[in-house]
Amino acid sequence: MEIKTTEKIEKMNYESKINELQTILGKIESADVPLQEGMKLFEDGLTLAKDCLDTLDRAQAEIEGLKNELDIILSKHASE
Repeated sequence: MEIKTTEKIEKMNYESKINELQTILGKIESADVPLQEGMKLFEDGLTLAKDCLDTLDRAQAEIEGLKNELDIILSKHASE
């Protein structure tokens, strides 16, 4: 799969992005890739990696928000 636009990346779920990143890594490590193709694969890999990190950051923030809500609920319940 060749990544061409950010829109295509945005439509992929996290697991698909990780799988694509692994595929790209395998191609780059295979020494059979011409330089120009390797550069494009590297660029695509960076784009995917950044997007995956953003996804993880958003998930972490959401989990922290939920944890904070739970802490508030528990502290109210404990004070009753």
